[in-house]
Amino acid sequence: MGQKALSRWIRAIILFLAAAGCAGFFVFAYILRGLKWVTTADFIIWIGVVAVALVPCYAVLVILWGISATIAGGTVFCAKNAGRLRAISYLAGADSVFFFAASVALLITRLSNTYLFCASLIAVIIGIVITAAAAILSHFCVKAADLQDQSDLTI
Repeated sequence: MGQKALSRWIRAIILFLAAAGCAGFFVFAYILRGLKWVTTADFIIWIGVVAVALVPCYAVLVILWGISATIAGGTVFCAKNAGRLRAISYLAGADSVFFFAASVALLITRLSNTYLFCASLIAVIIGIVITAAAAILSHFCVKAADLQDQSDLTI
């Protein structure tokens, strides 16, 4: 697969994830609204928490679009992509911390139950995995860019 084809695949995946995130938000709202124990105040608070938590997720998709553009341009391992991956790591980490803290606060104030808390823990774990993966990829990207620079200088 060439770099342009890879870039197109990445952009298609980004668009799919953006659409799936929107659809998932509305499905979550529909399911949450149908639960008998959820009051209007609980619903508004949970929707607000999830909406705030989605902002860094969409920021990550924008950053990934930029990485896709550099891949299409023929530059895969560069300091710019390493910085973008580092930014993704920070965003995912901050989002995971925020969502965990919000879930604990909602559980303590009885605006949540253990089932929603456990479901939110799954989202937090996924966020931590993304944080670690992006940090590791950023480190490897820096090392690969250094090796590529050394290789370009020796020829």
